[in-house]
Amino acid sequence: MSPEAHAENAVQNPLLALVPDRKQLEHERLQRVAARERQHSKRKRSRSASYDASASVDTEEQSTKQARITAPSQRYTPVSSADRFWNGAIKATHNRYSRAARAGTRLEQVLLPATSAHACGLQRVMMASYDVDIEWLESIFPPDIPITYIGNPPPAHHGGVPAGLYRSDLHGNWEMAVPFRPHARALQHMKFLLLFFDTHVRVVISTGNLTPLDWSRYENMMYIQDFPSTTQAHVCTCGAGYSSYGFLAQLERVLSSLSIPPNHAAMQKLHEYSFQGARAHIVASWPIQSVARGWSNMEEAGLSRLGHVARALCPTIEPSLRMEAQGSSLASYDRRWLEQFYLLACGYPTSILPLTSKRTENPSPEFVQAVGIQDWPPIQILFPTQSYVVHKSVEGRQGGGCFFGKPDDFHRRQLRGLFAQPISERGHLLIHAKSILVTNDTYSNGYVYLGSHNFTRAAWGTVSGTPEHPTQSLSNWELGVVLPLSHKDAWDAILYQRPAQPYGAHDAPWDANSLAA
Repeated sequence: MSPEAHAENAVQNPLLALVPDRKQLEHERLQRVAARERQHSKRKRSRSASYDASASVDTEEQSTKQARITAPSQRYTPVSSADRFWNGAIKATHNRYSRAARAGTRLEQVLLPATSAHACGLQRVMMASYDVDIEWLESIFPPDIPITYIGNPPPAHHGGVPAGLYRSDLHGNWEMAVPFRPHARALQHMKFLLLFFDTHVRVVISTGNLTPLDWSRYENMMYIQDFPSTTQAHVCTCGAGYSSYGFLAQLERVLSSLSIPPNHAAMQKLHEYSFQGARAHIVASWPIQSVARGWSNMEEAGLSRLGHVARALCPTIEPSLRMEAQGSSLASYDRRWLEQFYLLACGYPTSILPLTSKRTENPSPEFVQAVGIQDWPPIQILFPTQSYVVHKSVEGRQGGGCFFGKPDDFHRRQLRGLFAQPISERGHLLIHAKSILVTNDTYSNGYVYLGSHNFTRAAWGTVSGTPEHPTQSLSNWELGVVLPLSHKDAWDAILYQRPAQPYGAHDAPWDANSLAA
């Protein structure tokens, strides 16, 4: 079936109406929070949209800020119509609490030169998000451009919807793709945009949902790279990239995992562009029915895929390698999962995995032998404390509704020594961005990850089995990129002040569920 015939046969269904009204939900949430705040305290915090968050960073915190190893290029500079990111770039999303010089990029600017009134060569859009505000997006994109939105399958109480493509009953140019869920835990958490122009395709892999909340109030980041059409490749100044790692093949695999058929117009249009200058390595996760068996299958996605890329970027194993993981949700951590994550993320050979020792609070003998330490893996988990959210963050408790910290598990497992409080370089803004930094003492070896993966099993998966028969389970759709520290913009992915402040004796992770208490 041709793409045109496929589009004509897209099911007519008012599915977009099933997407929650994010604006109304947020309004209702803020009303509930405000009511609780009035009950908790007579002291009410007042902030305006012009508040300069960076002005509130304590002098003591400023004095502990480490100088950036590689100066940021143009992380906070908004995208302009003339920009073409042939070599890739990392950009911060717009934040209304930052001063103008560090305000970041709005979603409307990502689409440039296209505007809400003029396509300016934009021919098609494909995008994915965990949360979405359709009305807001409709006000940003030009009319009549074919748009495919990939979201979560509607909740079961809507009767369930089979995997497939569903055209909007209100806007004929919009369709929603519902991916096949191999199990009930499967969650579509990827965040990306593919903007197909006549001269290039812009690939945007983001940490923020397609909502005003994530593009104006939380700290989020995105990786952008433009790829020229095959007829325009001669104008690209990017040179050779990492094409041997199959950026296009990985991108197609991601879309296939989301149930986008091979004959979809967007899938076919990808082959009209040259991806030879790809600078980033795609690392994705997608849910599977049972488990992936054997490293060749496991390394297609999840933690095993990260390990595959890490071994290429960190060919020399160094005992000094350490890891920092930043996110907006935490997991119930155990020592074995953390040990295996560290070994794979730092490029250790798969021959020592999976760790077969029983899950206890003691280090596994295999880990001790490989790394040479008896303590917890050198991992720092960055997550806001309860005190920070309530007393220092720009929006206080009201702004903590999207951060889930599992404080009970934190206390039960005595993980305090692994945790640190991240503080944005733009001030006291809550960081929704997800990142991983792997580096050594001299910052001469390592990489950064930026994307949708939180530091959780659901996002990265779990490696199990035996060394002879390894397996990996995966729950979520996730998407991110890995850049070596040698990339000129790699350090721009790390938007918190370093070194981060370790948790104090009375600190505990913030958890949004406390708002319902």
